[in-house]
Amino acid sequence: MTKFERNFLINSLMFFETILSVDKKLEDAIHRFTQGHCENPRYQINSRITDADDWSKEDKLKFTSAIAEAIALVSEKYENPTSEITEQIQGARNILLDDYVPLLTANTNPENRLKSVRENSIQIRKELIAKLKEEVPYKSQFENPYVLFPFVAATVAVAATAASVLFSNKP
Repeated sequence: MTKFERNFLINSLMFFETILSVDKKLEDAIHRFTQGHCENPRYQINSRITDADDWSKEDKLKFTSAIAEAIALVSEKYENPTSEITEQIQGARNILLDDYVPLLTANTNPENRLKSVRENSIQIRKELIAKLKEEVPYKSQFENPYVLFPFVAATVAVAATAASVLFSNKP
C-alpha cells in the first residue's frame, strides 16, 4: 500500500466515523447518496458487507451512505486533480471498498451494528496510523544536539543589541 493510499484510508475513516456519530451528517449523507430514493436496494453495498443478509435495510443504507460520503469528502480535497491523482484516488477507493468494508462490517453486534462498525473503524484507523508512522519516522527536535543553539544565539543577539543601545546613549 502506498503512502497516498494509507493517508486516503485514514482520512476516509475519520470522516466515516464522524458521519456515523452525528445524526444530521448521516441524514445529509443518506439524502445526497440516494437522492431521495432510499427504498432502492442499489443503494446498499450488499456484496461487500460481511453477513449482509443479517443486516437491516436501514443499517445497510446508513453504512453505505456514510462510506460513500466519506469517500466523496476526501476526494474533494484534491482540487483539479491530475489524471495520476485521479488514478490514485480510484485505487485507494477500491482498496477501501474491497478490502476494508468487509473488515469494518465483520463481527458486528446485531443490536447496534453502526456502533460496532464505528469501533472497528477506530481500531483499523489506529493500525493504519501506526503503519504510516513506521513508514515516516518521527524525528523529535529534542534529539537534535543543536536544538538550543537558535535560542541561545537569539538571546545573545538581543542582549548585544540592548547593551549597545544602552551604552551608546551615555554622554
